[in-house]
Amino acid sequence: MPVLYRSVIQRYTPSSEVRSMFPVFLQMVNECVRMGLANTDPTYENIKQTCLPRMKEYDVSDCYRVSAIFEATNLLKKFRTDSKRANVNPPMCRNPYLAVSLGVWLERDRITLPDLGSVSLTPHTAFVLTQSGVGLTSVTLTPTTCSVIYHKSVESITPSGLLAVDLNLDNATT
Repeated sequence: MPVLYRSVIQRYTPSSEVRSMFPVFLQMVNECVRMGLANTDPTYENIKQTCLPRMKEYDVSDCYRVSAIFEATNLLKKFRTDSKRANVNPPMCRNPYLAVSLGVWLERDRITLPDLGSVSLTPHTAFVLTQSGVGLTSVTLTPTTCSVIYHKSVESITPSGLLAVDLNLDNATT
């Protein structure tokens, strides 16, 4: 059965614990990026082996360390792809954010984050996330928004027929 990934975004005011975590997470991601630039193979496993010993120096939960390494891996892959096409600057995170996908769980109208407390959900967000078959994938927090990515199993639809439209400049064929 195919899985559909969607996101729901809401405004919120971060707690003091979350605000204090923004610069730490930003520093962790940027440090992983710097270490990953020296690595010739930007796969998650290689960057994890390189960065994890250094990430253990931060006094945060393991789920934030893993998320920082994952975010850095994505930035490095994008940088390597873009640098083949054009001359681009090395990646660096500047805007504060916090992304976590492990250890996050949903309680009726709140999302609980490891070691940071919980985020209250708006009625619309709570309705979307509490439907049957919906599971949390990740949560990204910025100073003003909370973005929740969720997944849901959907039934595949088999088409009964086929319709094609070809619109060329010279003619229109159906």
